Amino acid sequence: MAVKTLILIPIVLLLASAKGCQTLDAQLNEAAVTTGQTQAHFDFPDLPDACTAKVERVIPKVGEKVRWTQSRWEITADNRDQLAADCDAWGKQAKQKYAGNR
Repeated sequence: MAVKTLILIPIVLLLASAKGCQTLDAQLNEAAVTTGQTQAHFDFPDLPDACTAKVERVIPKVGEKVRWTQSRWEITADNRDQLAADCDAWGKQAKQKYAGNR
């Protein structure tokens, strides 16, 4: 009985290794896909505050002249425009920085 077992073990190993060649191709393909995804992935930095800032609200005050309210609104709009310009500049810089990683 021990002799039969010793003869069957190499046969089973040969059959398993022949099957292993087929799965080796699948493993190599999977490894190539995983490697490609890892190389293509990058951590995009967090958005700066300028990109997520909200426009400040201008609420007219009692007794305030309309032109003063308008002036305060223009100041807040200019501030928000500057924040948007800063965000745009940051986005362009990030695109240039990470364009080489693709």
